[in-house]
Formats: sequence, structure tokens, C-alpha cells
Amino acid sequence: ITLIAGATDLYWVGGSGNWGDANNWSYSSGGSTCGCIPTLNDNVFFDANSFSSGGQTVTIDQVAYFKSMNWTGVTNTPTLAGNQTFNIYGSFILSPSMNFTYTGALFFKSSSLGNTITTAGKTINSTVYFDGLGGEWTLQDNLTTTSNINHVSGSLNANGVTVSAYIFQSTGSGIRSLTLGSSIINVSHTWYNPYYAWQVSGSNLTFNAGTSTINLTGTTAYFASDSRT
Repeated sequence: ITLIAGATDLYWVGGSGNWGDANNWSYSSGGSTCGCIPTLNDNVFFDANSFSSGGQTVTIDQVAYFKSMNWTGVTNTPTLAGNQTFNIYGSFILSPSMNFTYTGALFFKSSSLGNTITTAGKTINSTVYFDGLGGEWTLQDNLTTTSNINHVSGSLNANGVTVSAYIFQSTGSGIRSLTLGSSIINVSHTWYNPYYAWQVSGSNLTFNAGTSTINLTGTTAYFASDSRT
């Protein structure tokens, strides 16, 4: 397997397969295999030439690294599955025309501005981390996860959409910015442990609540913060 240095666009080909199989990646849409797998510099695309029939699945069989992921234009309703970690250094764009059963952790690690996240109505069964010094992520539609959202560093803009999670945390001393705008935040913690359902506190945080609403929907969904409006 050849690991390509520098930014490259890679396209999924061949229908069902494992992320780590070099025969499933090409330098062009529907092209021949490149004998390589994505690195943190590479943009990955899933499109109309990626899947030949229904019921085909991309399985994340190993820890995955990529810059941006884009499923726009995909056909035949494929499934993204697996439980290995995603390390995302750019944008993350799903499609309504796919199934999403993936359960691995999502680590957004970009150190650059202008990244976007579109989940296209899919529920994310993953813990989501935003942790990139100097990185910026703007939500383009509602974000729903059955697990936790952890904002460690970088700028997160909820952009007026609805965000639903088990726990939402922005704590510690990482340099970060959290902008809620007119968003609705639903947190549903229902089991006692040392974490709060909503916890925004710590140093090096620029926080703008805007006109947002925070709903504590779980039976033990407690609110914690420090001296912030």
C-alpha cells in the first residue's frame, strides 16, 4: 500500500469493502484502483460511481485519517459501518441517500478555518470531539448524537441549528470559541456519574450564547457552568 504525501482527492470504487483495502480507492470517480488508502491530507469522495447496487457497505475496519469526507451525489443507498476511529482534518458531509450505522468516535482535528459539518438527518451513534487548535467548524444542519459532544479546542459555531446529545461539554484550558446563535441544545443525560449534561466552563473560552435555548431533558440532566451569561 502506498501512502501519498500531500493533498490528494480519492474516490471510493468497487461497491462493498473495507476502508483499509487499497483496491477500493481511485484517483478519479469510477476510475481504476490507485493502490493507496487515504491519509490526513486527502479528501475522500463517495459518489454515483462508487456503488453499483443497493445493500453495499463501506466498513471502517481500521483507524481512519482523512481531510474532508463528502457523500454528495451518492446513489443506491449505501451504508457506512464499522467502529474504528475517524480522524477528520477538514469538513464532514453526509447525504440523505445513505445509511449511517458507524459507531466509532469522531475526532475533528482541523487547525484551519472554514470547515463545515452536514449530517443530512442521520443520527450519529458516536462520541464527537472538536479538538484542533486554530480549527473552525460550522454546523450546516441539525446534529444529533446518542453520545457526548466534547469541545476541547478550536471554534465551534452551532449556527442556529438544533444540537442533541447525551452530554455537551466545553471545559478545560484549551483555546476555544463556542457560538450558539439561535440554536436549540437538547441534552438527555439519564444516569448518575461525575459528568453534567451541560458543562461549559474553564479558561481560554470565548462563549456567545446568543438567543439559544438549552433543554435538559434527561432525569439527571444537570446544568453546570461558571460566571457566564
